[in-house]
Amino acid sequence: LPKPELYPKIEEALLTAVKEVCGDGSVTLQQSEEPAIRVEADEKVAIISSGGAQVDCDDPLLRHLLSTISSKLRRCVAPEKVTPSEAMEVDEK
Repeated sequence: LPKPELYPKIEEALLTAVKEVCGDGSVTLQQSEEPAIRVEADEKVAIISSGGAQVDCDDPLLRHLLSTISSKLRRCVAPEKVTPSEAMEVDEK
């Protein structure tokens, strides 16, 4: 397996996935005290928090779509640091 440093970070993976689904012109990265992804589709606006933990949107369908993408990616992409509570147990044999 490749080294963990070579895997994409969750923010990069989320930005790429949302661009593929919504189109490059619909997605922008907002730089503020905490970076976020802004999505504009069909006159609806959604904001995805850093790491994809929260999606703010008035439209329930767009919010559901982006929340689903975000949650599935968070399950697939390795965290930058593994805390002891998240570490995988290995049987000693």
